[in-house]
Amino acid sequence: MSANTWDRSYPFKQGDKCPLCSVAFFKEKSLRSHVIAHDKQNALIERWTCSVCQRSIWSLVRTALKRCNASIDLTRDSLTCASLETKWGKRDTICRQLRNSVQQRYLSSWKAATDQGRSATCVSAHTSSNHWIRSGKYTSFGEYHFALKAGLNLLPTLTVRRRAGERLRDVSCRNCREEQETLAHVLNHCPPKMGLLRMRRNKILSRLSNAILVWKGRQFKEQCVPGDTSRLKPDLVILNETSREAYVVDVTMPFEDTDSFREAWASKERKYGHLKALLSSQGFHKMEVDAFIVGPLGSWDPENEPVLRKLSIGRNYARLFRQLCCSEAIKGSFHIWKNTFPNPDN
Repeated sequence: MSANTWDRSYPFKQGDKCPLCSVAFFKEKSLRSHVIAHDKQNALIERWTCSVCQRSIWSLVRTALKRCNASIDLTRDSLTCASLETKWGKRDTICRQLRNSVQQRYLSSWKAATDQGRSATCVSAHTSSNHWIRSGKYTSFGEYHFALKAGLNLLPTLTVRRRAGERLRDVSCRNCREEQETLAHVLNHCPPKMGLLRMRRNKILSRLSNAILVWKGRQFKEQCVPGDTSRLKPDLVILNETSREAYVVDVTMPFEDTDSFREAWASKERKYGHLKALLSSQGFHKMEVDAFIVGPLGSWDPENEPVLRKLSIGRNYARLFRQLCCSEAIKGSFHIWKNTFPNPDN
């Protein structure tokens, strides 16, 4: 049955089903409109051609399958492509599943790379880390190109240039001459640039402190905890006198590596663990120490999500806050790179 061969004398009954998709209808008008929609969709698929190459949609599908080394079995009830097997369904659902399958395959090959795959685990852990790739929000052209090259370790540091084939006897850092000139050293460990490193971290800290102004309690920003003799200054200490709760947050920006984020969390726990006993003696029955981690290449640590909830940062603003922090980290790292190597090719 189709719209063109529709017989108005057809004895319609409530519950009749569409012969194409078996959807039941209780009105003849609804069933007729449904069948007409089927005819229009089939006609569009059969007659559609690309405006550039004038090829039909099935020719493009066949070419794409050859390129992906995949095949479609139309005699089965499911669709198999690479390692993905899914039931036939709506076009958008199938396209999304195929796209995710291809993305996972390329991500796996990226993670398996010896050198360039070191940052893949951190960069792919949260979608906010890559928000700027498609939209370019809060990112300049220079920062955009810098972040793309830095994520794949393609910036012309001396170690990269020697690996590319240049004959370089000495690959020590051109600023400090203490360690090899790697991207991690330039963006996180070079002593002459510690002022710029602190400036980059302070911008992340300012965004965090401004976002939690509604949190009830006294806030100490980069100050010693009252009664502490260790002279340590956590980035944020929040004391709620009403509920007798204490919260310590320290912002850190370790370079994106496989286990660097987890090691940073453990180091903050060891560094400020003694504050729990101190604040307990002052009457605070609940005390927590957390690290707030954003990578210098704009990676957002998923473990920051509990921190945002504890600080009562709303869900609507949290999405914007993540993107701003990631873009701020890329901006700070780009400033460090340009300040260190105004002309890196020389």
